[in-house]
Amino acid sequence: MILRIAADVFESPSEGETLSLLELIFHDQSRAHGPILRLWPEHEELNDRGAFRRWLGHLGDRGPEVLALFNLGAVRESMLSVVQPSYAVGVGRRSRMLDVRVESRPHSDWPALRLTVADALELVKEPIHLRLEDEYNDMAFVCWLAPPTTRDDLRVLLRDAGRVHTHGGGTGTIGRWLGRLEDEPVLQPDEQRRLWRTWVLFDKDAGAQDARDPSKTAKSLMLTCERVVAKHHIPFTWICLQRREIESYVPDEGLRSTGSTGSAKAAKLIRQWRAHPDRQAYAWAYDMKNGLLGDLVPEITSVRRTALRSKNAGPPGGGELKEPFRGLSKDERRILERGFGGNLLNGPLHENPPPRWLLEIGNEYDRGPVHQVSRQALLQSIFDRI
Repeated sequence: MILRIAADVFESPSEGETLSLLELIFHDQSRAHGPILRLWPEHEELNDRGAFRRWLGHLGDRGPEVLALFNLGAVRESMLSVVQPSYAVGVGRRSRMLDVRVESRPHSDWPALRLTVADALELVKEPIHLRLEDEYNDMAFVCWLAPPTTRDDLRVLLRDAGRVHTHGGGTGTIGRWLGRLEDEPVLQPDEQRRLWRTWVLFDKDAGAQDARDPSKTAKSLMLTCERVVAKHHIPFTWICLQRREIESYVPDEGLRSTGSTGSAKAAKLIRQWRAHPDRQAYAWAYDMKNGLLGDLVPEITSVRRTALRSKNAGPPGGGELKEPFRGLSKDERRILERGFGGNLLNGPLHENPPPRWLLEIGNEYDRGPVHQVSRQALLQSIFDRI
């Protein structure tokens, strides 16, 4: 977060206003990723007779501390990347880094981030809100996407009491939260403030007829995210993973470690798909937990679904499957019918010590699809909310 404090804020503040200013200036400065402090307009930082310098003169020993923080702010801002990636349709929206103008004004303009001192102080105190389908496993997955130094920063951030709130509950909970925001004629200041600190992540899942497409629920979440942004003019960050689920990013070595003979054959076939460009989309769309039985077309009757789940039923027929799996051979359908179960990734994510193949999740993510949010941009988008 960048706090650009207008020079006139320092023009004869009361004792109480001075205390609020000092609290704002020093908030989080002892932590990594504390706010970057700048004076607005910037040339006022060099004006020895300006309101800012006069105010510093009244602070006694604290004056040099404050000046050092503003000088450091200029250096820190110069090191920021100003390039904001544009995401493909259906992939996400990355909100810009929080760049706040703190002004002497009666009321804050939250969509423009032009805030009073009091509201700016509330914003820096507001925790980051991470809205996930599964707060426990999804955030662990994101941490393993990161290189070691960034992973450590993320874990420190997550352990910092009051600095991060993770929200789980599945896509239904995310959808209900978005629906409430969309229904509000005008958001209250606390809701606007919270939205600026929000980061949302959800799975693509699978379409009803083609497993390569996003599910109806995922499409609905994307559209509602954008409607909330359009209505309330606060571009919060949301990202839809472009493989089916987080298990789709288990690296090849993790697949090799699967136990039973059946799952070992499935793992080998998935690895072969990943290695061939014309089959990669198959691997990324495959239901790693439930196998092909998770991709029966909607027209299949409940009686037939139940029958297919019995051990002796044999694999589903090609016509009973969604695309792109209808053309698979009977042998491929037999190998892939049941998947790897629910503990392929969730268990290893929390093992101590962790399996070494978890270190390769980031490299597996980088293999594609090409239109997904880059790993660096995904990780940086979390720190942009600080």
